[in-house]
Amino acid sequence: MLPVLLTIGSWPISSFGLFLTIALFAASFVIWRLCRIYDINEEQAIDLILLTFFGGLIVARLYFVFTHSTFFINSAAQTELSWVDKSIRVLLINRFPGLSFWGGFLGGGVTLLALSRRFRLSPWVITDFAFVGFFIGLAISSFGCFLGSCQPGQVSTLPIAVSMVGLVGKRFPLQVVESLVFLIGFWLLWRNIVKFHFTGKITALGLILFGLIKLVLEFFRGDLQILFPPFSLGALISIFCIIGGVLVLYIKGERSIRTDFRNLAQVVINSQKRSLALSKLAKRWYNQRIYWRVSLTNFRRTIRRKLNIRSNPTEF
Repeated sequence: MLPVLLTIGSWPISSFGLFLTIALFAASFVIWRLCRIYDINEEQAIDLILLTFFGGLIVARLYFVFTHSTFFINSAAQTELSWVDKSIRVLLINRFPGLSFWGGFLGGGVTLLALSRRFRLSPWVITDFAFVGFFIGLAISSFGCFLGSCQPGQVSTLPIAVSMVGLVGKRFPLQVVESLVFLIGFWLLWRNIVKFHFTGKITALGLILFGLIKLVLEFFRGDLQILFPPFSLGALISIFCIIGGVLVLYIKGERSIRTDFRNLAQVVINSQKRSLALSKLAKRWYNQRIYWRVSLTNFRRTIRRKLNIRSNPTEF
């Protein structure tokens, strides 16, 4: 791939660093736009985003250094530099790259929750906005991760497998798949947040979607960190995210698990309710299909209008 896009003097510009910056700006714009829609102080929200980003970045770097301490210790022992100079390598991400995704996720989440009340902003509203921006940021940064050969997939013989710098054999393009899936997740969250919803719903949906995506794609990773066999660190955190999302959905939505199980049992047992439930599913599927058809038609018309393309007339 292309880990380094260009070099300015002796300072390399990495592809992942560039896409991470673009992801930050894209997420900030999305959250700023939502603050404008819901009439929330944009300046405070942007300040909170930046602090959350840097908090997550610091924890992601420290966690990576902790889990890869052997590399930093060995490199320090093999060179003649002082320990002070060698410890600076922890800060030089451009020369000694390495960030932990889960460290950044946990660090950013803790920073966001800790500072939201200090900024006098509702934690649930901010996390709703944050998850929408988080998904578009992941979609962009994952593609940069693909160019930078970080978080690679497993060795694969599929036609879509690609070679990556510093790795032996062709790898499954996990980062590209992750980028596309998170882009779809962003679209789903955006559709829900611009509609009427209870506070915390987007957080719940974001946690569930995020957990499911990472849990499924975790089995395709080539750098798993197994904690308790056969569970990896990512799988455990993904499962906790799904459970947390379900709990938030029930608590903030004021729903009852007992009532939902009772209704589900009635659908299975009672033929009349089962027919009603199937009818609702059929109507929902029909409405969704019509929505996609109309959206695709409007998209085509917009593209033709932008490009000034006219269809050939059949009659004169």
